[in-house]
Amino acid sequence: MTTREEVLATLRNHTTRRIRFQFPMVNIGGRPLGNITVNQTTFDRVAAAIESGAIVVDDTSPLPAGVNASYSDGTGRGGRMTVRRNVSHSRHWSAVVVHESVHASLDLTRSRFSEVDTETAAFLASSMYMVATGMPLHRFTGTYELELRSISFNALRTGNVPVTAIERLRQILRADRYNGGIMTDASGNWTASQGNG
Repeated sequence: MTTREEVLATLRNHTTRRIRFQFPMVNIGGRPLGNITVNQTTFDRVAAAIESGAIVVDDTSPLPAGVNASYSDGTGRGGRMTVRRNVSHSRHWSAVVVHESVHASLDLTRSRFSEVDTETAAFLASSMYMVATGMPLHRFTGTYELELRSISFNALRTGNVPVTAIERLRQILRADRYNGGIMTDASGNWTASQGNG
């Protein structure tokens, strides 16, 4: 199976279809600016863009150490999803694809959300994927990751993500941005490190 085929399979699998949530975007100047919604349509949109060639799946371009994937936007016209080859057929690899697909979908719809909100949505979606696949607790390291796991577990169970939980994730991401971003180590455990995928 090619990397492109694995990405498409991930976007259409049963676990990805279970990911669904919505939360209000950060208000600027007191105005409500809409909601970020992630659901089956998010992943179907990206899969269709990959099939049409609007998004290119690239597994040959180099990525910085510790970065497993990245999405480069094409300003609403598609872009490039660069991913490492999935040599281990891991749940973590699929979760990274889910994360980057949230960014890709927001690009395709020309959504204008703050960076912290798009990262909050992407990290929540990838965490929900890992929780839904039964990723062991020890793979979630640190306060942020454990908090994400707890929110993800409840979101999968109830279909609800409390606004207070979203605000806490935003705060952590804002603080971490100055610390270099959130990534994973070579074992696939989430760690605070340089860069962000």
